Amino acid sequence: MAKIRTDHKDIAETDFQIWYRYSQSAQSSRLAGQLKEVLNKREPLHGFALLSEQTGEETVWYLSEKYNPSVLRLTEKSCGEFLDYICAQYPDTQTTEEEDSGKADGQHVPAPEKDEKGFSKVQANKNSRQIIHIPEKISSKHKGKHALAFSLFAFLLLQILILPGNISAHQFGDWGIILFFGILCGMYFFSIWSYSRFYSPVRKYTDIFRLTVFYCSFLFLFIFIEIAFIDLFGDQFVLLFSLLLIIAGQLAGILLSLFLAMITYFIQGGRMISETQIKPG
Repeated sequence: MAKIRTDHKDIAETDFQIWYRYSQSAQSSRLAGQLKEVLNKREPLHGFALLSEQTGEETVWYLSEKYNPSVLRLTEKSCGEFLDYICAQYPDTQTTEEEDSGKADGQHVPAPEKDEKGFSKVQANKNSRQIIHIPEKISSKHKGKHALAFSLFAFLLLQILILPGNISAHQFGDWGIILFFGILCGMYFFSIWSYSRFYSPVRKYTDIFRLTVFYCSFLFLFIFIEIAFIDLFGDQFVLLFSLLLIIAGQLAGILLSLFLAMITYFIQGGRMISETQIKPG
């Protein structure tokens, strides 16, 4: 059963379409059917939690889904609108339990619907859910550990640029620089998005900068240590130069962090990352 945090009032999402966009129910007819029942009966069910609060003459509902990190705030009116919205998405929802019951009774169960390429849509939904869980597995509530995981991932991707340029005469030129910062920034924004989605929304500049400086410092540390290690087997290895290179890399990482954190802060503007909320406990 999903649980709703006690501080849900401050972090709850109010737009049910945004909440549903990141919901597992949007990709599963079974979960969509359960969500319909929750909204229709105004009662919690299976992986859904539902709390009510009386504010004056109006009842406010707080909805939480097991695999959805955000809490949704609903009024009586928006509850009905949300239910109509889901019915429009899944007009003929059937649950897995009903399908299993039909099999047990010997009844005919329709074959799974397939897409244009002949693949089962049920399997496609399952695969998409597995993909969604990948960033959750490498994320961590601890900002340092979270940044470390994503910087390691970026470091591995950057090997396609680091190794050829340091162990061979091959050079990527300007395209290499573009690709380098493309991978670095892409993985960075993905780390910010993941932390906001799975733990808590990152809105304050101090929080953004903390995640950013951890990410950049770890990444540049790995890169310049690797370069120093490669130079160790060369003819012109100088220990002092390698140490200075590592220190210079850290300074570059801090300067880049200031720049990236500022961009992230102004880009999100309460929109880019505010769509995700704190994960239910």
